[in-house]
Amino acid sequence: MLKFFLKQQLLYVPGIGLALWARDFPFMRRHSNAYLRAHPEKRHEDLQAARTACRKFAVVPTSVMNFAEGTRFTPQKHRAQHSPYRHLLKPKTGALALALNVLGDKFHSFLDVTIVYPGGAPTFWQFLCGEVPGVVVA
Repeated sequence: MLKFFLKQQLLYVPGIGLALWARDFPFMRRHSNAYLRAHPEKRHEDLQAARTACRKFAVVPTSVMNFAEGTRFTPQKHRAQHSPYRHLLKPKTGALALALNVLGDKFHSFLDVTIVYPGGAPTFWQFLCGEVPGVVVA
């Protein structure tokens, strides 16, 4: 069973949120730095949710997918980060480090995949309509 760490907001998507919750996908709350300064007790909320999910993954065969880039690419984010990569944001490895810490000896293998859209980044609507001219998985 393939599992993704998902944003909490996906719970509120009609039909999909309930299905993801029923399949026991882990939901993460991403708080802004300003919110965390006002509510420091929330700082480790995601960490605890991830640890709980990883403990479940340790007893049930699961495939865990992690997007190390962590967020949607935009030129503004790319410039703000001073990313050394031409088409990528800097990777965020915290979730992977956590999974390795909790499940290290349970991992059978790792697969590093890069997805490239030669015609430029498609919109969500283009995906829905099947109008993505090409995808390269490397």
